[in-house]
Amino acid sequence: MADRAGDAGQGERFLVFSVGGRSLALPAGRIREILRVPKLQRVPQAPPALLGLANCRGAVLPVVDIAGGGRPASTTGAARLLVVEAGTPMGLLAEGVVGFASGGGGKAASGSQDSYSEGLVRLENGAAAHVVALDRLLAELFPGFRRRSGRVPPPSAEDKGASAPAANRVGLVTFEVSGQDYGLPLERVEEVIALPADLAIVPRSDDHVVGVVPVRQGLLAVVSTARLLGVEPRKPGPESKIVVARIGGTRAGLVVDRMSAILRIEEHAVDRVPALLRGDGAEIQAICRLDGGRRLISVLATEGLFNEAVMRRIASDAGEQRAAAEVAADRMDGGQFVLFRVAEDLFGLPVEAVEEVVRVPETLTRLPKAPAFVEGVMNLRGTALPVIDQRRRFDLEPAEEMPGRRIIVLSFEGTRAGFIVDRVTDVRRLPASAILAAPEMDEDQARIVPRVASLEDDTLVLLLDPKALLDTTERRLLAALGRDKARPAA
Repeated sequence: MADRAGDAGQGERFLVFSVGGRSLALPAGRIREILRVPKLQRVPQAPPALLGLANCRGAVLPVVDIAGGGRPASTTGAARLLVVEAGTPMGLLAEGVVGFASGGGGKAASGSQDSYSEGLVRLENGAAAHVVALDRLLAELFPGFRRRSGRVPPPSAEDKGASAPAANRVGLVTFEVSGQDYGLPLERVEEVIALPADLAIVPRSDDHVVGVVPVRQGLLAVVSTARLLGVEPRKPGPESKIVVARIGGTRAGLVVDRMSAILRIEEHAVDRVPALLRGDGAEIQAICRLDGGRRLISVLATEGLFNEAVMRRIASDAGEQRAAAEVAADRMDGGQFVLFRVAEDLFGLPVEAVEEVVRVPETLTRLPKAPAFVEGVMNLRGTALPVIDQRRRFDLEPAEEMPGRRIIVLSFEGTRAGFIVDRVTDVRRLPASAILAAPEMDEDQARIVPRVASLEDDTLVLLLDPKALLDTTERRLLAALGRDKARPAA
């Protein structure tokens, strides 16, 4: 319905609600539904009036404070989300819903405080409510608002190649098992998921089989990596993960104590295990040398983890699963992402854009006159790496020291930068059907968060554009800082 000037239409029905202590109204025809306020996913770099995104039965709704962020609506028990039609569905946060009223009233009073009003409606008690000129108000709050949404294709191979790491590096997903560091080749890992509290137990199964877990309408066999390696398993904890690996043409879930990092290691730092040292099972296929050889990571050979009888069963099962896997692969073409949290918000980055995920060092070298979000510089295997605090970059309060903090290393057209995040949660392959275009309420927001993914539990993941995390000025600054730090002292 187009905005109107002057009196509200006689006989027209309006929904009356409150925001910032004021009574407002919208034509009933523009209200799709009224919901309790769902969990909101905050959007970085968004205008103050955009409170976040909400998942409404698979659709991504931008949730707006029509008070403009200056006097935000309360989210008490009486608060409601008004889903309105604004060229695309949108949620308006209301402190409470008063009810319906019929049109008929006077012109809105002049004055800046009523600039959003196009008329008045009278309630039964004689009080007046301002009819919101919604289209005009949205244009004022979000000059860059684009009325389109929907599913978008994954990045093209050309886009992925622009930030792909060098081909002469070996990609590893590393993790801890009973206090030791192990890894799997990245191409063998489909995803890393949380270990659920309850697993379905399989009776009369092998000792190393923990149980089964449903994963996207299928069942995944879960095994104890510690038992496969012949070491004492540790009690599962909040950091325990399942590494979903491809083994002999099928999939298996390997329980690990925690995920450590994603590394891309120079080939010369990866040594094959000498044949004389390999056992019959050949569980370890290579050793990676890090930190000048002071830290070693054992690279597992997935097939070598299982005995001959189990591998025969896997081989027979693989033929049955191959057709189903091909069908699933067609659905799972949205790409593989590293998921991480900053505060309570969940984000994702394409795995091919991530060079490494490493632990935050004990100390970072501070840089004078650097922006507040540049935490400092770290030495990453002989290279100076500028490190950015994502909390500060996203205008959040600094966090206390947390053991799960990690640095995600990205590359920007020859410049590398590390981003401190609160924790890395998963490496996950997402179906294309779960990826949506993010509502474009603001140019900066749309550039950084072009896409959103909806997970099985309706959790929203903001998929970041790695090239847009730093604008041109910041990239140049980081490049200069990196060169200065790398330049030897005179």
